[in-house]
Amino acid sequence: MEVNPKKMMIGIVSRLTDQKGFDLISCVMDEMCQDAVQFVILGTGEERYENMFRHFDWKYGKSVSANIYYSEERSHKVYAACDAFLMPSLFEPCGLSQLMS
Repeated sequence: MEVNPKKMMIGIVSRLTDQKGFDLISCVMDEMCQDAVQFVILGTGEERYENMFRHFDWKYGKSVSANIYYSEERSHKVYAACDAFLMPSLFEPCGLSQLMS
């Protein structure tokens, strides 16, 4: 995905699991991708969430970059490049990724 400086960049660096609340993102992703927003996702986990983010990458390639793997070096680049960090959660109020971002 080419970075568009006119769009807000939102980063997600996470294990892609139920407890993280990614179903909440799924419900609003279509609407959010219509706005001036770009998403960068970095992480692995449950197949359904990996496929969900791959789908949004396919559907909104200019606005979504799904990187279904983990690299510490890449995570630092995502943290540094993003305007905001998105970390929904069903029951973990603060984790390591929020502190690092």
